[in-house]
Amino acid sequence: MPLALLPLALAAFGIGAAEFAMMGVLPSVAHGLHVSIPKPAT
Repeated sequence: MPLALLPLALAAFGIGAAEFAMMGVLPSVAHGLHVSIPKPAT
């Protein structure tokens, strides 16, 4: 594997992990900002 792919892989992992971490704390952030989280229609 070329050495240049290592930073790209780490950056992709970091971006993906940040997105999933934000989804986990979204209810707390929304509550702190006094906004509601839209729910999809079923």
